[in-house]
Amino acid sequence: MGLDNWFIYRPPFDKFGDLKEIIQWIKTKKEPPYICVFPGNAEHWFWSLKYSVKGEVGYALWGDRASGPVSIKGLSENTGFPFKGLVDRYINALFRIEKKDGNARLLLRRDLNDAMPIIALFHVIDVGVVGIGLVTDITLDAFRNFRHWREDQGHWIIRWRMRVLWLDPGVRALLMDPGFGWRNEEELIKVLKDRITNRIEINVPRQGNTCFTNESLRKEVWQKISDIFHNDDEVKSMIKFYGHTQFPALSKQVLVGISEFNINEIVKRISEDFYYDESFIRRFISAVQFGNVLLVGPPGVGKTSLAITAARLLGGDNGYMVRVANALWFRRDVIGGETLEEGSIKWRAGMLVQAYNNVAERIKNGDNRPYFVVIDEFNRADVDKAFGDFFAIFRSPNPEDWEIPVDLIREIESYNEHIDNQAKLFIKNYSNFKDEPLKLIRVIGTMNVIDIRNLFMVGEATLRRFVIIELKCPTDTYDVEMFLKELTTLDNPIKDLIKEFIGRLRKDLSNKQLCISPGSVKNAIRLLSNTLDKKLLDANDKAKVLNYFADYLKSSLGIIVGTSAKKLEDTINRVKSELISPSEM
Repeated sequence: MGLDNWFIYRPPFDKFGDLKEIIQWIKTKKEPPYICVFPGNAEHWFWSLKYSVKGEVGYALWGDRASGPVSIKGLSENTGFPFKGLVDRYINALFRIEKKDGNARLLLRRDLNDAMPIIALFHVIDVGVVGIGLVTDITLDAFRNFRHWREDQGHWIIRWRMRVLWLDPGVRALLMDPGFGWRNEEELIKVLKDRITNRIEINVPRQGNTCFTNESLRKEVWQKISDIFHNDDEVKSMIKFYGHTQFPALSKQVLVGISEFNINEIVKRISEDFYYDESFIRRFISAVQFGNVLLVGPPGVGKTSLAITAARLLGGDNGYMVRVANALWFRRDVIGGETLEEGSIKWRAGMLVQAYNNVAERIKNGDNRPYFVVIDEFNRADVDKAFGDFFAIFRSPNPEDWEIPVDLIREIESYNEHIDNQAKLFIKNYSNFKDEPLKLIRVIGTMNVIDIRNLFMVGEATLRRFVIIELKCPTDTYDVEMFLKELTTLDNPIKDLIKEFIGRLRKDLSNKQLCISPGSVKNAIRLLSNTLDKKLLDANDKAKVLNYFADYLKSSLGIIVGTSAKKLEDTINRVKSELISPSEM
């Protein structure tokens, strides 16, 4: 992430910030690419891969000793760099050499279709291949050494970066374990051997860092690598893995304004976590950049989780607050107002005054990112009673129209010293910043609305202050597939049965305004997983597994009585009878 704002990919490689795009490009190659194997001890490789999650996210480092007792591995005629095999392949893969008059040569960059990837195999000696990468750049560096590479056997003056394309799942788990450590090389080798789950058997050449020259071996190895890249589950898991590692670091940075964020990465992260398509997420992110947003939809579709995740990623760890509305809310809960405290009347600040103060403090520290106020279950409050002054402040969805009423300032000042600390801070901040902090506040409301027509019950005045975004109940089973991947105790036929079960339920119940929500499905799958883990259910008993899952789903949906409960029960029983034959019951 750190280099993205300084170094940019040249056309036609400008999409290579996206791991999915890189793998897609590699998959289009009809001929095997250059393949190089980089063997090294376990400790060196572990720290290089640790760098890919704690240092420059998504990039591993490797290098070669070109000094000391170890002889130089030849010099490239094209560049004069040591380690001729890799450097010359790098030049040939990405450039065409055009000879000019005399000995002069001109390097012409190849286009995307003509360029050839250089695939790197991360080979741990005595363990095997633990990962695969794409060599992106090569550096000759006399000034710096990678902190975790010892130089007692020579200086690591040549170093190359590799975009990590795949890591064994066991290695990924170790990299993300903050408590993992080892006493010596032998112990680390043993742990890695035990953790490797997707072993790639490759005959590695005897010498050190080298590239395959035997064409038949190159084709054989490429077939094994290609199988991984054509496994959609493995590709998605890698994209998700490096997506998760990036954002803790991102939230700690002091960035000026939302325009500094890598919006594409945030959109990708949310779409992977919540199974919404990227076009919907992009529309939502654009809306919250613009102004206040109201997320509406049936229970369990992820409105609250989406709101909080977006607030955290866009605003930072301290860039949001969450409040759950209720019927007892008054103006003093939202804006502030008079209250009886310890026998005396005081003016107490509400959540928007507190949010204003939080933004003012961020501005003092040079942080101009938006600050988010998430109001969950917005329509539980008496809108007219709680949000009257809210409407006076937020006159439209556009921040340019927002302002603090002068009457509010006068009201607070009229209480003199009988105001709480937040109110005192608000008066001080307002004298310095006026409406500037207000214009950085974004309100994200969530509202449970099964029928979108019921939305107008909250009142037209409310709707004019928000951009309305509807989250619909899913009609496909994409979310089910994602949840089932976590359920390792079930065989694929049973997983396919559950997916088919949910798909039919959603199809049959969609016209009856009953939503089989992602939240309810996820909870039912977790309950089923717990039952299987405790050996309370035979995973091979198809009928029982489906019956248990159906019962968990019903309890997760919370539809217990009334006509809706009967519709749900009748549909579940009918679909079960369609999927399970009488002999299996």
